[in-house]
Amino acid sequence: RTLRGLEMGLGVNLPNSSFKLVVADSAGETEAARAGAERLIRQENVIALVGDILSKTSPTVAAVAEEFGVPLINLSQKSDIT
Repeated sequence: RTLRGLEMGLGVNLPNSSFKLVVADSAGETEAARAGAERLIRQENVIALVGDILSKTSPTVAAVAEEFGVPLINLSQKSDIT
């Protein structure tokens, strides 16, 4: 539902949308979260990360975003993630 909400909010399915969403699924594994975030930044050249939803992997994604200087909108309910 989160992905669908982002798609709707950004209008990615509208004919003249300038937005593109690229997805990486960590399957709840911290190493997969790290690899996915790095792939999005290095290979997909994303301008921001949105996620991670899981409190287990959120600190990992936040650390990668900080390391590369990429903005992160964190959707986890875990506190103290920057």
